[in-house]
Amino acid sequence: LHGVLKTLCLECVLSRADVIPEIFLQLKTTGFLQMMSHRDEARQRVCLDIIHKIVALLTPVELQEFLGAVASFISHNSPVCRERMYEIR
Repeated sequence: LHGVLKTLCLECVLSRADVIPEIFLQLKTTGFLQMMSHRDEARQRVCLDIIHKIVALLTPVELQEFLGAVASFISHNSPVCRERMYEIR
């Protein structure tokens, strides 16, 4: 999938992220971290929203795997992406 379609699919995942079994493994095996580093701001926002939604479901080890990618948004050009990064706790 590419472009807007990929972003729309991520939005579908976001809508059900808290009830998808083994969501961490699903995201990890589909290249989720690479999607976060893609330059498409809309896709990055949705990825951050997914992490925000599932953060309570993750083990500390799983969360640590995402934190490097999340922390990279500290100097992001988009204030919305930076704000969403700071909301992940």
